[in-house]
Amino acid sequence: MKGGVFASIDIGTTKVCTVVGEVLPEQPLRVLGVGVAAAHGLSRGMVENLRDASETIRTSVEQAERSSGTRILSAHVGVAGPHISCQNNRGIIAIPDRERPIGQDDVTRVLDGARIVSIPTNREIIHAVARYYIVDGQDHVTDPVGMYGQRLDVETHIVTGLSTVLQNTAKAVETAGVQVESLILSALASAEAVLAPEEKRQGVVLADIGGGTTDIALFVDGSVCHTQVLPVGGSHITRDLVIGLRCPYQAAEDAKALFGHALPSAIDPEETVEIDVFGAEGRKAVQRRRIAEIVQARVEEICEMIQREVRRTVQDDILSAGVVLTGGTANPEFFVPTPGGGPNDRMFNPRVSFLTRSPDAPVETYSGTGYVNSGFLSGQPLGMPMKMSMVMAMDKDKEGMAMDKDKEGMAMDNDKEGMAMDN
Repeated sequence: MKGGVFASIDIGTTKVCTVVGEVLPEQPLRVLGVGVAAAHGLSRGMVENLRDASETIRTSVEQAERSSGTRILSAHVGVAGPHISCQNNRGIIAIPDRERPIGQDDVTRVLDGARIVSIPTNREIIHAVARYYIVDGQDHVTDPVGMYGQRLDVETHIVTGLSTVLQNTAKAVETAGVQVESLILSALASAEAVLAPEEKRQGVVLADIGGGTTDIALFVDGSVCHTQVLPVGGSHITRDLVIGLRCPYQAAEDAKALFGHALPSAIDPEETVEIDVFGAEGRKAVQRRRIAEIVQARVEEICEMIQREVRRTVQDDILSAGVVLTGGTANPEFFVPTPGGGPNDRMFNPRVSFLTRSPDAPVETYSGTGYVNSGFLSGQPLGMPMKMSMVMAMDKDKEGMAMDKDKEGMAMDNDKEGMAMDN
């Protein structure tokens, strides 16, 4: 495993987060600095105003540079959005010399062969993730290097995106003064930061519910088999509250964060809260149960969309580890199942798992560390070449915050509230 100091930029709907981390051999990742900026010029993780988006990224990067004492010259950048698509494909090669064991060059050749797929001219491959290898008919081989065989197959998960969207994202980052080392799908970065290896082996669904999108990644037998980005997130709940309560957007956002709940039956019908409203009225009292009813409708829709997407791909009974929810919109009061029932009754038979994070670590770090982990802590599992990020140390004495790499990590959300999950 390579060591060094690396940077990542997570571009979300409501904020942009930059993380600087240090990777040392056989040691946990150290987060040296974090920078967070409210998103402008971005929608559902995509650039809609290049100038504003670049300025947002620049602000986030400068904050990370100040907090870490480093100069960020290049970074790994997260991508998301409804334009993301996926498919599974198989690559096949012959091993000409039966006396020679399979080498790394053969693995590279078969992965290159798997990337030869028929896709529209306006799309390009972001990842070709090796799910498992097949050596002379022996399937589910995790690492064929050193084995003997005459035929090598690889089953891969191909992730593609619109070329223009990817180019606009790269342009916004480069305009901010940072070179793009690689593009990484946000769902895979979140999975790297959140999921335990045993969960991936037994079958698990990761749902990263952010501000404008919900990123889904399905893992079976230790590898990803399906990814999808749903165009719905926490900002849709806020807009529902704007319409239902007839209040400004920021007032609806505050009401969601402070008083939101997905089970109206758990709220006292007499409880009222005050919120800001339009006009000279200033503030008005509303029933908290009314807020819960609005939140419940949208949360149930998100749950049903996740359920449909998962059942379209795999059978529920193979997902023994259940569903892992992460992201700022995955508020425990929105999604935790209760004995009396609630929106999760319409999801899956397996459990819904909530992962906690260290209370001393900033919530913004986790997707960023997932991007670093994706490229360097796990031996480049995404199947794409990555160059070392160039980060110049300016203050070698500055101490980084130690990050726990186990199951207590939580992926950073793309939503404004950035609330921590609870088991």
